[in-house]
Amino acid sequence: MFFATLAVVVLGAAGATSVFLVGSKQRRDDRRAYLAYERAVLVPLAEVRRVEREMRSGDGEVIVWLGTLTRAQAEVLAIEPPSFIRGVDLLWADALDGYARLAERLGPPPLGAASLADLARADALFDRAAERMQFHRRRLGLGATTELPDPASERTPD
Repeated sequence: MFFATLAVVVLGAAGATSVFLVGSKQRRDDRRAYLAYERAVLVPLAEVRRVEREMRSGDGEVIVWLGTLTRAQAEVLAIEPPSFIRGVDLLWADALDGYARLAERLGPPPLGAASLADLARADALFDRAAERMQFHRRRLGLGATTELPDPASERTPD
């Protein structure tokens, strides 16, 4: 009886260890995939954020904004996200479409009240994508990044 119990304990410990090691490897692989994706998309997204600030302040030219947004969208969509955040590319595309549609309609700055409302909608779409990215950073033990908005940390508790 003692040996049978000991065998069960040893086999259970071995099974738990193998599950842990497989889980740890998967987590490392997920971190690596996430960070590679994030590094790749942050470059064009930084340009989008610059354009968004220029649109809000009235600096810059519409034709330059459109060119930057078009390039950024093509770059972001060319980068395949890891399978566990699939769909974030579609959120980025929606946000960038919103900024581009707004830029096409704008004409010369400054923005009117209706345009500011459209800009806020595009910002909300951008924030949804950023929130998904921040969620996965935290899930993978990486903490939040200041390179993207962090809507979850900006919410106040009820």
